[in-house]
Amino acid sequence: MSPPSGGNSRRTTSHAISIERWSRCSATASATPTRRWRANSGAQSKTSAVGPRHPKKSLHSEARAHDVKLDAQFGINSPVTERSSVRIAHVDSKFKLVAGLLYFRHENDDSTGGELELCRYDPSGARFDASQHLIGSAFEVARTVPYRHNMLVMWVNSPAALHGVSPRDPTPHPRRYINFLCETYMQPEGLFTLQRELAPAAP
Repeated sequence: MSPPSGGNSRRTTSHAISIERWSRCSATASATPTRRWRANSGAQSKTSAVGPRHPKKSLHSEARAHDVKLDAQFGINSPVTERSSVRIAHVDSKFKLVAGLLYFRHENDDSTGGELELCRYDPSGARFDASQHLIGSAFEVARTVPYRHNMLVMWVNSPAALHGVSPRDPTPHPRRYINFLCETYMQPEGLFTLQRELAPAAP
């Protein structure tokens, strides 16, 4: 996605521990109880392996070595020179199970905007672009989560989990957060599909 006008761009760094160290840790993941979880379903239970998410995501050679992949990204949205949003209403990756955001608003940041907007829409007939942004404005903001220091919000990802970031007014302060990801690549086609924008008719 190209940066919006006003310089409101995104920059993320994926997990503080190097990939090399993560690789050494993941080699023992299947034998380490703290890296496995047990999901109860009625009288049956299943133990699922958990490992680190690689930057290549589903294309990594060990993408399906674990049932669930975890990651934490340190993110910064740049200061704003004119009112703009860093991310409009969208749905997250089809491989994502759970998402979370932990905000680190600076104590001197007196800017307005930058809240997380949880949206409601009618999926019948809805279309999304290549970046999974909802095309058009046929949605409503159901709830707003303030951009506040030490605020944590988490949600289950699905086609109904439409969300975005409210526009920020001009400010010299960056928007700071940690993005938590829980993904699975056990289904190569992902967990769901979205209706894409219709291709233009041939001349």
